[in-house]
Amino acid sequence: MRKRLLILFTISLLMVLNLCGCSKKQNDPSKVVQFLKELNSYTCDLDIHIKNSKQERKVECKQFYDEKFGHRLDIGDGRILIYKENDILVSDLNNNEDYTLDKNFDSVYKLSFLQEYIGLLYTNEEIRYSTQTICDKEYQLIHLMIPGNNRNISKAIMYVNLENKLPERTVICDIKGHEVISFGYRNFIPNPKLEKDIFENKKDENTNE
Repeated sequence: MRKRLLILFTISLLMVLNLCGCSKKQNDPSKVVQFLKELNSYTCDLDIHIKNSKQERKVECKQFYDEKFGHRLDIGDGRILIYKENDILVSDLNNNEDYTLDKNFDSVYKLSFLQEYIGLLYTNEEIRYSTQTICDKEYQLIHLMIPGNNRNISKAIMYVNLENKLPERTVICDIKGHEVISFGYRNFIPNPKLEKDIFENKKDENTNE
């Protein structure tokens, strides 16, 4: 009798281990990566949290992306940034002014756009993957090295919800691994149909007339 119970226990244990093994295999990072690569457009609410030795600052934004038209970032109710190739078209809503900046002028806000990291998925050889459970949600973590020699902006970690494959957070760390910036993505809508005029400001409209 004891021998039969031992055999049954052993078989049950092997079945449980096999099921656990199968569940781990389902956490395939390539599925998350492929989903991100196939994003042609998206909109989301964006929370930016900037930390340094002097202060902490939080900014609420709205973000738009379309592969045909570019990127747009609404910073609170005060500014709209539209990214066009090498330029940033800025609309200062408080002063009712429009002006253009060189794209290299921005070293922080551009890091909020997912395409900054999706591009690295094709070229970055130091990509590392891990999983983490946070508040009963399982996340795929994508660890990336940020090109350049900026010691304060060295690494990025993307947190992607494994259930729906939607990104929820990107953390930027310095060369020592300390968090300096975090981007939280809320109400993320993948691949919506966006109109071209979302990515145009008054200067664009005057040029087209």
